[in-house]
Amino acid sequence: MLGFALALVTPKGSDPGGEAILSRTLVFSIIICFLGSSEALSQPNKPTRYRASEIIVKLKDPNRSSYGSAQSAKPLSMKFQSDFKNKVNRQHRMRALESWDNINMHHMKIDDPGKTVEQSIQEISALEEVEYAEPNYIVDKFEEDAPASSAYSLAQVLSFIGFSFGMTSAAIQATPTWPIITGTQSSIVAVIDTGVDYTHTSFTNAIWSNTAEVNGVGGVDDDRNGFVDDIRGWNFAYNNNNPYDDEGHGTHVAGIVLGVSENIFTIPASATKIQIMPLKFLDSTGSGTTADAIKAIYYAANNGARVMNNSWGGGGYSIALAEAITYSYYKDVVFVVAAGNANNNNDSAPTYPASYEIPNVVSVAASDDNDTRANFSNFGTKLVHLSSPGVGILSTYPGNLFAYLSGTSMAAPFVAGVAGMMRVESPVMNCFQVKSLVLATVDPKSNLAPYVQTSGRLNVYNAVNAAKNTAVSSYKPNFMLTVNPADRGLASSIASRGGGCGLVSVVGKNIVDKNIGPQDRVKQVVITLAMLLLPLVLISALRTPEKASNRRRFDRYAINSSVTLKLGDKELVGAIKTISVGGSEINADAMLKQGSVVTMSIASPDGKTKIDVQGHIVWSEQEKRYGVQFNEVADTVKAQIVQWSRVLTKV
Repeated sequence: MLGFALALVTPKGSDPGGEAILSRTLVFSIIICFLGSSEALSQPNKPTRYRASEIIVKLKDPNRSSYGSAQSAKPLSMKFQSDFKNKVNRQHRMRALESWDNINMHHMKIDDPGKTVEQSIQEISALEEVEYAEPNYIVDKFEEDAPASSAYSLAQVLSFIGFSFGMTSAAIQATPTWPIITGTQSSIVAVIDTGVDYTHTSFTNAIWSNTAEVNGVGGVDDDRNGFVDDIRGWNFAYNNNNPYDDEGHGTHVAGIVLGVSENIFTIPASATKIQIMPLKFLDSTGSGTTADAIKAIYYAANNGARVMNNSWGGGGYSIALAEAITYSYYKDVVFVVAAGNANNNNDSAPTYPASYEIPNVVSVAASDDNDTRANFSNFGTKLVHLSSPGVGILSTYPGNLFAYLSGTSMAAPFVAGVAGMMRVESPVMNCFQVKSLVLATVDPKSNLAPYVQTSGRLNVYNAVNAAKNTAVSSYKPNFMLTVNPADRGLASSIASRGGGCGLVSVVGKNIVDKNIGPQDRVKQVVITLAMLLLPLVLISALRTPEKASNRRRFDRYAINSSVTLKLGDKELVGAIKTISVGGSEINADAMLKQGSVVTMSIASPDGKTKIDVQGHIVWSEQEKRYGVQFNEVADTVKAQIVQWSRVLTKV
């Protein structure tokens, strides 16, 4: 996105009198939003939260071939990274809580009580060694029900379900699948959540064991993976080797993953096909941070997980988290994630991590036993791939109990379990082909067509059978994550004022109608310009935007450049005072009513290059200003703006 403040805008070729009038009248401040559609400007699911005194910092690789490529980065020297940490400790009063030196990333603590996260990000981002800095966002489990008061013993469960498949009544064809499983290798599914009650009888023989640590001496990191005695996973929330579930959510999720492949309500199998890797990063309240989620993802990817289940989300767009998921893609992991429980269109207002467009991400909505979308479930025909049962799901619960839960948290592990079974049947099949087959074998449901990409609900049998009988393909998209702040923004969502990408509502339709003739279009432009002289009462009356959010998403920079604003075949030229990758503000109240189409030509700081962008007018209720939302902007243009920002001063 771009941000400008334009001053003293005058029309080209006007008579002196007209020029003088407009010079006194027009002061522009334009907001440009690089988003795919106006729907992307609706309010996010929850207010973005983050740790008050923590940030995540990524250092630049001077040898990097392309800006922001997670795959082209190389670890910087230990001395370089140590010198950086010492520098920010002395000069900015920040210290590293943890470092991922192999990817040049550091989790920093702000030790200056008078300094905000916003200020710290601004300071650190200005350092030449830094590629980006962002908040340590807070995320939460995606669960609708709290079942602590309604948990059942196995005997109670068997009294009302018998020995049937009791997790759901939806026709997902799980039990017919069990006899066709012939693979001899188990598949490791990482449950990244609140932990797992690994003492539960349903998990007998089903918990992953890190044999290198089990066979080693206590207190020693035998496998040298950086985690001492991690015999069954790790607790990232409290930084110890006990990933026991003190909340309940993760145990329920893990039971669903396992229960897709065998009956969890009967005597456990001697050797389960799926091995659960418990990775706890959500605390006893069901909340955690992106920093801990990132640690868990790297741990799982580096310790043999073939599938990761992620029934959590929230926070803002995190480049660090996106990089971790991209890393898992190149480690050939299927990354299954819950779509969210806010009855929200993820295509319009993205929910993370469900909305990361990385090839191994499978985003799952929740449906009920009748294959109708759950009323709480997020949706999106672009970013939410399929539906799975998520209403009244019976699964394991801490204390050797069972409970019913609802949420997209419950829908995602059905898919993770299926992906695990597919990798049992076809161990060499890559993660992208597994995802593709899961999506290609859904049961089409007309009720779901408006809500998910595949228009369907998971079919366990179809997916596993496809993995057994489909030739293995070597095709895997060559995905390269671009760490480009123009894509979503970094600390943008934590600024104190409103306005900016994702937070502006569109008003009305385009005034400039492409279907009318040139003369009529000129009349339209003249009428639009004349609106500048309307009374302020009329201006106020016309301000009826849709609901908008209240967060600025991008830092601003001072710039001395020019901009050309085109309205039909009229041009207005002005000076740009500020720019950001977030947008530019317009304060020409009447002229830009009802979504007028505009074209802008923006000059670079050195005046050597220009970019052209086009869009329509939107209104920011929080800022009480108009803006221009641009629908389709090339990645090269976004990259150019990011490049400009490196030589500009933040304001």
